[in-house]
Amino acid sequence: MKKMKPYLPTLIFLLFVNNGIAQTKQSIEAIQAAASEYITANMETSGDYRIRIDRLDSRLTLTQCQTPLSAFTPGGIVTTGRISVGILCNDDKTWTIFTTAHIDTFQKIVVLVQPVARGEILTRRHLRLQRRNMAKLRQGFFTDYQQVLNKQTTRNLPEGTALNQRLVAEPKIIRRGEKVTILAASAALQIRMTGIAMMDGLKGQRIRIKNQQSKRIIEATVMQPGLVSVSF
Repeated sequence: MKKMKPYLPTLIFLLFVNNGIAQTKQSIEAIQAAASEYITANMETSGDYRIRIDRLDSRLTLTQCQTPLSAFTPGGIVTTGRISVGILCNDDKTWTIFTTAHIDTFQKIVVLVQPVARGEILTRRHLRLQRRNMAKLRQGFFTDYQQVLNKQTTRNLPEGTALNQRLVAEPKIIRRGEKVTILAASAALQIRMTGIAMMDGLKGQRIRIKNQQSKRIIEATVMQPGLVSVSF
């Protein structure tokens, strides 16, 4: 019978100890699962979303929690974007660790299918609905074609631009220097005169007009292309 080598019992002891440690070490996957479950249950949004949780350091050595892990956010709410999530163990050996989560929500919004120039009037051929990450749309967005049809772009825009309130405006239907008809109306009488627009105008806007006959500058309301009105 062969004799047991003197260092073998030591190796067996070390393996036993290491296995014991491994069995009492808190699973990183369990921590991340607790964070994900908390976010899903407390999100302020619904529908199409994605949760990404930063991977914790694999060298992390926390004692295995014998009770269910608790999760929380410092502000008590869960919003889209980047948030911090705390994971708490309420065992006798209490511990808390924080991880970072990224919550992306997606929605179909109005984008350009082709480049457009500043001042161009948007029609259906310029537009499409496309799924985009809401967390990246800090300036706002539109979800319906009707919100932007027949509006005018405020700058040159490339294909794929997500349209927002800063990029479109009501079209100017009268331009500075343009000859217009001035309609002066009352309940019993209408008079038409010719004038020159002293400024650009949107529908319903009051602008300055120079009466070509009297040379006076008056204020009139834009009614439609080439027509303004005053009351008397």
